[in-house]
Amino acid sequence: MRRVVIGAVAMLAAGCSPPASTSEAQTNEAAERPHQAGVYVFDSEPGALVACIMKLDDNTVADAPGFHSVWLGPGCETNFPVLSALTGWEEMENGGVRLIAAEGSTFGEFARGEDGLLRATSQNDGRTYTMMMGE
Repeated sequence: MRRVVIGAVAMLAAGCSPPASTSEAQTNEAAERPHQAGVYVFDSEPGALVACIMKLDDNTVADAPGFHSVWLGPGCETNFPVLSALTGWEEMENGGVRLIAAEGSTFGEFARGEDGLLRATSQNDGRTYTMMMGE
């Protein structure tokens, strides 16, 4: 008991606050997660026969604050070779998604259309691509 009291007095004297509770830490962590993280269907035109599954992770990329990792499903790089240059993504202020290519260049800035799809013209090949969040 004496150690607890001494520890509390030492914290008060140092102007420290006790560690955040687990639920408070979880709330803060959830608030920091990107809203656009999730699984998407990526294609060059809605309803196309060739598409791929892409996951925008909420994990941050090492040495790149604000950038998150991307996982490409089987066949993505075969069907869309331009995706092989992807290294990450970030949320845009308007609720869109910016896909990041090698060396930090922008692959495309995907803005949400009225139909709910994210669309962008790739700065790599000039084609328009769509992303639809999976359920």
